[in-house]
Amino acid sequence: MAYKLYTDKPNKFNCNIEVEGTSLAKSQVRLVIESDEMSFMFKGSIQNNGECEVIIPKTKNFLQEGNVGNMRLEVIADDVYFQPWSSDFSVVTNKKVTVQIAEQEEEKPKMRVQVVEQKEEPKPSKIVKDLSLEKQKASKSEKEQARRTYEHPGATVVFRGPNWTVIKIEGTSQLQKDAACFYGGSHESEKGESRWCTSSPGYDWWKRYLSKGPLYVILPNESEKLGQISGLPVERYQFHFPDSQFMDRDDRQVDLVGMLNGKLQELKDFFKPEFAKGLVNQNDKKVSIQIPDSAAGKFIALYGAKEIFDNLPDDITGLIIENKKSSAAIEIPPSIARFQQLETLMLDNIASSISDEISNCHKLNFISLPNNKQLESLPDSIGQLEELTFINIQGCSNNLQLPPSVLEKFDDIGNGLYFRKE
Repeated sequence: MAYKLYTDKPNKFNCNIEVEGTSLAKSQVRLVIESDEMSFMFKGSIQNNGECEVIIPKTKNFLQEGNVGNMRLEVIADDVYFQPWSSDFSVVTNKKVTVQIAEQEEEKPKMRVQVVEQKEEPKPSKIVKDLSLEKQKASKSEKEQARRTYEHPGATVVFRGPNWTVIKIEGTSQLQKDAACFYGGSHESEKGESRWCTSSPGYDWWKRYLSKGPLYVILPNESEKLGQISGLPVERYQFHFPDSQFMDRDDRQVDLVGMLNGKLQELKDFFKPEFAKGLVNQNDKKVSIQIPDSAAGKFIALYGAKEIFDNLPDDITGLIIENKKSSAAIEIPPSIARFQQLETLMLDNIASSISDEISNCHKLNFISLPNNKQLESLPDSIGQLEELTFINIQGCSNNLQLPPSVLEKFDDIGNGLYFRKE
């Protein structure tokens, strides 16, 4: 229901404000009224006991009866900004609006707004709406402390090692925006801060990334060079696993595998669960891994092939692994037998051997093994796969031949392609 503003008498907006976790000393309050064509701001006053009053003159000189728009209450207490209440409004005659702010029982600074709309009848009925809002920005003192401890509201320190600290930003509230801007130095790269788009105060890139998953900020525990805005070390990194973005301060992709095997080695085990989450897209039964580009490809490079076969879901129906750059090959482990629903298997320039346990993948009907120069033989057990209709060994070693159990059931049509005989 829209709130009423009056054309023919002054509007008195009264509030009782109680805040936990911060002080009302030197607080400011204002009421902002906006329509499609204009915007007005009316400052109010707050007494020591929390009583607040905002006087709005008769609206007939700037808003006419029938005009509509939006109005909101803004409070700044100890450098903490609140917008605890907003509503649509309509301009009428001789109506009254009062606002009561009740105590919010939270450790962090919060407000509860109880808005009562009063009709003109002697005993008006009341419509009550409860709204609550967590604080949206860190205070100056909190930011000062974060320069020393790296702990900023809206973010969590999730790892402290001998040399590096990891901060996790998760969620899409204004407090997470404030944290993303702080750790990136508000995009002021010329002042020793970052070029991360997530730290630009005037844009919503932070929300686009955080809606997909958390941002991780990595900071050295000791540094002589500090950013002029945040006071944080100039050297810093930001990781976003859902988009496979692992960026330095200048927003350039880093050699993640090299760094986690080198200067960031103490973080290697910490980030393993995040890599594992990216192995399979949600509700997708087909897994496609590109080495070294995808997050799953980086997982293999960091933790080994056996680990990725152990971490994939049992019920995948397709598995494609393409090695586009590295010449290193891996052994396909016995744990491949877990994939009882697997129908398609493609291993491109990646396999040096394949376990006999592949025969337990009873639903396999397509095996493609191109460009595996180090693959010298295939297990005879492949001949036991009754659903198998196609085999591709193009680009493999000249010494590679299919076992007799396969040759007796498949036709060689040339170029390393084999189809099951009818």
